[in-house]
Amino acid sequence: MKWIEVEEGQLKDMTLKSQAQSVILHPEEFVMTLKANTDNQLGHFVQIFNMEKKKKLNSYTFKTEKIDYWCWIDNTELAIITTLSVYHWKIDLNAENQATEPKKMFDRADDLKTKCQVLGYVSDEDRQTCILYVLKQTDKGIAGKIQF
Repeated sequence: MKWIEVEEGQLKDMTLKSQAQSVILHPEEFVMTLKANTDNQLGHFVQIFNMEKKKKLNSYTFKTEKIDYWCWIDNTELAIITTLSVYHWKIDLNAENQATEPKKMFDRADDLKTKCQVLGYVSDEDRQTCILYVLKQTDKGIAGKIQF
């Protein structure tokens, strides 16, 4: 990944070496979240970087679960939907090398673990209502499904 940065009128060439498969950006801060396969290819690992400060904020490895979908649900919390479960991960955007881990919110319903494409995920502020919505391949075609 390569980009050009302008700092006090001078161009700086920035390079981030990574084997990331996908990247999402924080909605307001210059924070980048990377996802890549684990070495055994059975899971994914996630790394979160503050690009402005050039610091790694946190990382976590899902050893046996692939990430199907992920998104920031507010300015401090990342939602991660794996093949089996839904997690929330609180991130302090000002602290580097944090030791926090994602918290499992719930398991995906059995019929929503395979032959599905996750379309989105939302939650209320209190995290009392969490909604996962997917497209599911059925014998009769494609159906929209919701789990909450």
